[in-house]
Amino acid sequence: MTNIKVENGFAGTRFYINGAEISYNEFGPDAGTLSLSKDPGAANVTWIKENKPAIIEFIKETNAAIKAEEAATAAATVEFMTSGFEMHKVFVDTRKNLDEQFAQIAANYPNDCTAESVKADYERAIGVKAEHEAAAESKKIENLESNIETAEKSGRIHATQAEANEARRRYNNIHNEGAEGYVPRFYTQAEVDGWRQMLAELTASAEPKKYDKIRIMHHKQGERGGYAISLTKCGNIKVDTWSVYSDEPDAVYYIKQTADYNVDTDWDTEINDSGTTPTACLLRDIREKNIDIMRKVLS
Repeated sequence: MTNIKVENGFAGTRFYINGAEISYNEFGPDAGTLSLSKDPGAANVTWIKENKPAIIEFIKETNAAIKAEEAATAAATVEFMTSGFEMHKVFVDTRKNLDEQFAQIAANYPNDCTAESVKADYERAIGVKAEHEAAAESKKIENLESNIETAEKSGRIHATQAEANEARRRYNNIHNEGAEGYVPRFYTQAEVDGWRQMLAELTASAEPKKYDKIRIMHHKQGERGGYAISLTKCGNIKVDTWSVYSDEPDAVYYIKQTADYNVDTDWDTEINDSGTTPTACLLRDIREKNIDIMRKVLS
C-alpha cells in the first residue's frame, strides 16, 4: 500500500492518502465503510474504490500489529524508583541489554546513583512484583478451590442453565411464596467444570513460578495450623501462617532480614533452657508487632 502513509503518534495510528486522512469504520451504522477527511483527488478516489477490500485489510492488519507491539513493550517494561540522595522514576526494557540501560540511567543522574545501585533497585523491584504476582495467583487458586467445594457441597449443580433456573424458581416459590427473599446460588455443570479447568491450569504453573522466585527455609504443618518461612528473590523474608481457628486468620508477612532473622538462621535451634527457637521468636515478634513488617496480606 505505497499510496497510503501511516503515522503513529500520541493521537493513535492515522492513515493518509494525498494529505487526506482515510479511516475504516468498524462499528456503527457505517460499519464496513471507509471515510475521507477531505477530497484526495479524483484519481485517488477511483483507486480507493477499486482497492477497498485490500485497504480495509491493510488498516486492520497495521492496527493489530501496532497494538501487539505496544502490548509487548508494556509487558517488557519495568518501572522502578532509584535509591540515593534523590529518588527518580525510571524504566528499562527487559528485551534489551539491561547493564547498558543501568549505566545510562546512572549517567543521567550521576549525583544520585551508580549502575550498580540502579541494578540493585531493579532487582528489588522485580522481586516485589514477583511477590505480588505470586500472592495474587495464590488468592485465585484459593477462590477457585472454595467455589468448587461450595458448589459440590450444595447439591445444587445442574446439567444446564435452564435446569438451574427452574430449580431456582421452584426454591423461591416454596420458601418465599414467589416473592422476593433469600435464594441460594444454583450452579451448572459447565460452570463448575470451567472452574476446575482454570484451577488445573493455575496449579500446573504455580509451583515452578513460586519456587523460581522463593526459597523455602523452614516450614511446619500441624493439625490445627502451620507456617512457612521463605527467602524471596529480592532478599526479604516471607512468613506464611495459617490456622483452623477463626480468630487467627491466615496471613502473609514480609520483613527485612535482621541480625536475628536472616538467611543463615537455624530456625530449629534451641536458644535458651526453655527450648525456645528462632521460629517461635519470629512468630511472637510478628504477633506482638515487635518487628517492622514491610507488608501484610490477609488471605
